[in-house]
Amino acid sequence: MVNRKRIIWLLSFGGVVLMLGAELYLYLQVRSLRQSVVSLEETTTWDSVTVKTASLLDDIVLDVGTIQFMRRGYSIQLEQVNYSADGLHLQGYVGNPTNLQLSNLTLDFEAYKPLDQYKEDILAASRAARSGGHIEHTYITPIGTAQSAPIAFLAPRTREPFGVTIPNVKQTEQGIWLRVSFSGGERYGY
Repeated sequence: MVNRKRIIWLLSFGGVVLMLGAELYLYLQVRSLRQSVVSLEETTTWDSVTVKTASLLDDIVLDVGTIQFMRRGYSIQLEQVNYSADGLHLQGYVGNPTNLQLSNLTLDFEAYKPLDQYKEDILAASRAARSGGHIEHTYITPIGTAQSAPIAFLAPRTREPFGVTIPNVKQTEQGIWLRVSFSGGERYGY
């Protein structure tokens, strides 16, 4: 009789140990899965930000002599890039490959820290939004903005010079992210 009670007790104890082991295993699997989902959500959030940014903005790099094309086909070619106490000075040409003539063309320049330096702020805001917490709005704000002097006339298949100094922009090891756009006051004609 004693052996039978001992066997039943050992089997019960073994069953409890197996159940606790299975529960621990499932808990660790669920925790790992949650971490994977969070990681995937963060990757998706960051990829979404970079894709949207790339599709909405015309970025240029500070390469002298390289012709860089904007989304609508217009081009920018930098001839001089100088950092000074006043900021970042750019001189170059804007090109018009279209059959349209432009008048009163002004270029807007915005300089930012490199996009990857905003990553932690954007992901923190995303985490806060998912958890239902307070969302701190994170705006990617420029470190400097400037407008070129208006270009009176840009004929089809020609280019015209521009010059601009973007204040508050200092040369750094990380570099800068530079965006260029038309100010919106230009006129198009045939």
